[in-house]
Formats: sequence, structure tokens, C-alpha cells
Amino acid sequence: MLAPWLLALASSDLDWRAAPGCPDAHEVSERLGAMLSPEAVAAIGRTRISVDVLQRGPHWEARIYLDDGRGPSERSFAATSCDAVTDAALLLIAMAIDPRFGGAPVPVPEPVESIDPPAPVEPAPAELTIAPASTPAPAKRRVQGLIGASAGVGFAVMPRAAAVLRLGGGVVLGRVALLLDAQAWLPRGLDSQSNPAVGARASAWTLGPRGCVFAVARRRVAVPLCVGAHGGQIVAQGTGALQPRRRAAPWGHASVGAGAVVWVVPRLGLGVEVEALVPWVRPAFATDPSGIAFRVPVASARGSLGVIVRWP
Repeated sequence: MLAPWLLALASSDLDWRAAPGCPDAHEVSERLGAMLSPEAVAAIGRTRISVDVLQRGPHWEARIYLDDGRGPSERSFAATSCDAVTDAALLLIAMAIDPRFGGAPVPVPEPVESIDPPAPVEPAPAELTIAPASTPAPAKRRVQGLIGASAGVGFAVMPRAAAVLRLGGGVVLGRVALLLDAQAWLPRGLDSQSNPAVGARASAWTLGPRGCVFAVARRRVAVPLCVGAHGGQIVAQGTGALQPRRRAAPWGHASVGAGAVVWVVPRLGLGVEVEALVPWVRPAFATDPSGIAFRVPVASARGSLGVIVRWP
């Protein structure tokens, strides 16, 4: 059962924006809720909180904006890691919201001795105040570069299962990635069913854009869901008793896939992906006079393992 201050935190306006690999808003809400005391329930429901966590070269920077109805306030500071800057940001937010944070008693003014009637003494403020600042400028989302290379196996494009090499790159903005990649299906051979003395050897290549959405984007793990559209060629050449003539035909397909990335270090990850391909062009190749050697089917698949590098 959730504590009352966690229920209040869920209804507050907490806008947490952090780079991929840092704690997300759900995790941060749980950690902040665990830090607060019950006295903060009423206050947090009236406080708007906005936090941006950015990477500046080797350092991480947090920008905190708070508005409790009396005017916005701003704080910013830096640390050497995302975890360190996140912990510091949560501590500052908790101190700003919870007047009794850390178990410290609320300060009470000392009585003033006087023969005259004592003048009213203003009570000490019951909360940590933050110096007001000018209205913060809208936070800028950080753009990251991404490049990856992978190797795997493709099915139902070549006459037999074929090795597939892939190289791609692009940009990441928040949870969305826009990529351009190239694939090379390595050559595979096929013998004619009616004439064992002849055959063909085929390979393929494609180039096209892909778009991905990160269904999960945590500090160590990411789960991208991707769609793409590629165009290229399938190239075949006769073997055996055939004249070594080379033929090329256009080939293109739409793709949908899902994968997982484990960030071994902040800028280097290992990824796995499974992808379904639906061609919109299905070339066929034949030998004369043996007939059709193979034809691209209505659907195919590809699986791969690879490495991914991101920056900054």
C-alpha cells in the first residue's frame, strides 16, 4: 500500500526530463516519495516541479525549477555522473518541499525579555526558501548521435539462409531515433532442380530510413521498436554449365522490428534485434531452359547481434 505522501506526489506536477540511461520520471517519483515525510503531503500537491538533466562533456548538470504559487525559483548544479546529479536534485527538491526534512525541528524564536509589552515576534519560516529567479527559459532537448554495426542471419530472401551485415546511424531526440542504414546479404548458391549441372549464386543489398521509439529507456537498458522502408537490388549470376551472365533486379521491402540494448558503458552498448520484412517488389530468377531458380517470397525475417555507439 502506498504511503500518503506517495499518493500526493502522483498528483503533483513533476516534469522530469533526463537523457537516455538516466532514471526516468517513474523511478524518480518513487525515490522522491520515499524521502518525504507526511507533513509534506499538502505542500507537494501545490508545487510544480520541473527538472532537466543534461550532459555537458564529462560532467552532468541538473536544472531545477519550482513554483509553489508564490513565484518560480531556479537552481542548477553539476556532478561527475548522472546518478550523483540525480541524488543531489532529489535532495534539494525534498528540502524545498518538506520543512521537517531530515528530522530537524522547526525553528522557534527565543522569547524576548522586556519591561514593555513584548512586540510580536514573527515565526521563523517553516520551509527552506529558494531565491527567486527570472522566469526560466524553456528547456532544450539534447540531441545525441548514434551509430551501430551488426551481423546476423536472414531467411527467405536468398535461395537459402544467408549472412547479413548491417551498418547504420542517425540522431536520437528524447525517446525517438531517426536512422539511415544499409544492409548487405552475402552470396548464397542454388542448384537447378531439373539440371544439377547448372545453378545460380545470388546476393542482395538495400539502403533506407528507419524510425524507432524507445518503449523502455533506462540508464542501462533500452528497448527500441522500429519501422523502416528499404530499396536495393538482388543480383544473381549463373554457375556450372551456364554462361556466367550476371542479372540484377530491383528489390524493396517494409520492415518492423523490436530489439534490446544493454549499455555496457555510457557510450557503448550491445544490441539484439529481430525484424520482419514484407517486400513490395518480388523479383524471380530463372535459368534457360531449366525454368525458375528462385523467387523472393511474400515475407521474410532477419535477426542480428551488434554494437552501438552514442555521443555526446
